[in-house]
Amino acid sequence: FEETDTDPAVHPTAPAVLTGAGTSLVTVTTKPDVPPTSGPPTEPGGTPSGSPTGPTSSPSAPAPGGGTGPDLKKGVAYLTAPAQLQQGRYYTDAPGSGTASFGLTIDGAYALAATGLDNARLRGIVDFLDSRGKDATGSTIDTWTGIGTAHVLGGSVGKAAVLAEAVGRDPRNFTGHDLIATLAEAVCTAPSKAPDRSCPAKGAYTYAPSVFSQSLGVLAQLRAGEKAAAQEPIAYLESLQQPGGAWPSLIPSTGDSEVDSTAMAAMTLDLAGGDAAREAVRKALAWLASQ
Repeated sequence: FEETDTDPAVHPTAPAVLTGAGTSLVTVTTKPDVPPTSGPPTEPGGTPSGSPTGPTSSPSAPAPGGGTGPDLKKGVAYLTAPAQLQQGRYYTDAPGSGTASFGLTIDGAYALAATGLDNARLRGIVDFLDSRGKDATGSTIDTWTGIGTAHVLGGSVGKAAVLAEAVGRDPRNFTGHDLIATLAEAVCTAPSKAPDRSCPAKGAYTYAPSVFSQSLGVLAQLRAGEKAAAQEPIAYLESLQQPGGAWPSLIPSTGDSEVDSTAMAAMTLDLAGGDAAREAVRKALAWLASQ
């Protein structure tokens, strides 16, 4: 994976990402018998950002279908082992490398936030990112988001903002930046002209190469209460849906239909609400059920 990847690479799944963001595929597909009582997972002492509620089941609940769930304690032990989590602060782009993969590091933090089983290690990761800590090469999270340059990666900014929101920190003052304002500035007003490839369409985020990237930007804006500012990005995400209900993986679309990207887009639009979004989610779930 490239260092600029915003998509989950190894550790968490799309449901883990959305668990941290305050929604889940469970709440999209089922109607609970009783109102959910738990909110999104937070860093110790933190207050969840935004109003959406968290998953309706605890991390230790049995998996759908009656089987036993994954061994979360063993999974967390693997994620937090020194061989994986370098200095308790970041994951690298390859074994033995000193180069931080900031996207993968945020993925790991999402997973830890979703389980709530090692908040000390979670805090270590979040503090490292928030303070713009350096890896062995001197790179910081700014290197990955592009903030401060002419090439801001909207999906990366959104991904960092969603982490702040998931653990109860302020995305308007995280990593030394107002990530929500930066994200709003990264919304394309028109397609860019070749050879500039920053903006595939109006409503896309600059240099956001995938449906995951677009979804993360939308999630961050919605969780920050910026529903009006998210309308064009939402409309663009909706426009990427194929007639059969699926979403592609990449932006611009290569015509593929991908399960992970479809689930991510559906969960994002479920949070967005509105008639068009509800219909898009309905079609997406029908397509997912057919796979």
